Amino acid sequence: KVPALAIFGAERDYLEWVIFFTGLLCFAAAALLGLFLAWRLGAAGSSGEGGWGLLALGAVGLAGGYFYTGEPFNYKRRGLGVPFVFVLMGPMMIAGSYLALAGVLRPAVFWIGIPLSALIAHILLCNEIRDYEYDREHGLRTLSSRIGMPRAKFLSFLLLAVGYLGPVILHLARLFPHLWFVFLALPFAVRPMRTMRSPPAERAVIIPAIMLHHLV
Repeated sequence: KVPALAIFGAERDYLEWVIFFTGLLCFAAAALLGLFLAWRLGAAGSSGEGGWGLLALGAVGLAGGYFYTGEPFNYKRRGLGVPFVFVLMGPMMIAGSYLALAGVLRPAVFWIGIPLSALIAHILLCNEIRDYEYDREHGLRTLSSRIGMPRAKFLSFLLLAVGYLGPVILHLARLFPHLWFVFLALPFAVRPMRTMRSPPAERAVIIPAIMLHHLV
């Protein structure tokens, strides 16, 4: 069964309603905290530009989070989930945190967010690869179902490479104090990447395995 994604879809079951309203409560709490931080930042600065900048970042983040599967955009269904998550949950989150603390933005902050973006987008892409056959059968046009399994696997390896090589490049550019223990997580990436070559029934372990990798 493919769940109805309309805001007040009559086909939602009880659990879907609980998840939906819990998500809305999280959005509301984030919006209130964001408004408070923007007000404090604006009050602390002479021009208030930092407050307005944080407000703009927060508005884009809220819209991007809701319309991931929310109608009428539902950009995951349009194959835009991975690229949007790459932007929203890496450079934008780190830029927002930096702006809230420092009151200004610097270009280096966006570069620093790219390795994290790659690893978070990698989780989403692994989820699409796990559900590849199901999504194609039910007409769910995710990025993986649009570009095909071979390209999706190649993109997965590319994102993982960016996640590990990115800190090295940033360190050489004097933008990042290299943390060598990041590479301690690399062995935990072996199992999910090998599982991608398994039959559909054996791919269920990809998500817990890749989440363990991300946690480490």
